[in-house]
Amino acid sequence: MIYNYDIKDMLRWEEVSVRLYGQPKLKKPSDLKGIKESFKVPLHSRCSMSCHVKDNDVYIKCRDYFSVDYTPEGLEGTPLSVRCEAMGIKPKKSKFIYQDNWGSIVLRNEAWLKISGIVKAISITPVWEVATSLENVANRFYEVNYGWNEGLNCDWIRFIDDLVPALSRYLCDE
Repeated sequence: MIYNYDIKDMLRWEEVSVRLYGQPKLKKPSDLKGIKESFKVPLHSRCSMSCHVKDNDVYIKCRDYFSVDYTPEGLEGTPLSVRCEAMGIKPKKSKFIYQDNWGSIVLRNEAWLKISGIVKAISITPVWEVATSLENVANRFYEVNYGWNEGLNCDWIRFIDDLVPALSRYLCDE
């Protein structure tokens, strides 16, 4: 198979809307009115991302968008129950004899992401090449918009590596 496409020029990664901790609930983009979830892809063990296919694009509802851990000032190294009480959060009933500080309070951010051109890219190039190009496009997006030079973390790279084959399977089943 011979192909001569630079699919990086085809793909576009963008944030449709972002909700930071404490802001109002995130609304579904108007472009997705009447379109149901197509499939899900895990970001990590506790978060699955809903993927919606529309025309040549994929919209992703990200329920853990670079969320940050929070520790109230002066309570670093204290047990989770102490930090929860300081924030007014009722901690879970302790199952252990001793207090631990292995847990964390996460200020969850959410976002709707849009990947443009991915459906066409999958139809004309191998899946592995689309995944590699999409990682490069996403890295470039965060470098330009947020000044992150270290690239995506392992969860996001794994997500992209799982997203592209899942989308390919969805398109084959359709």
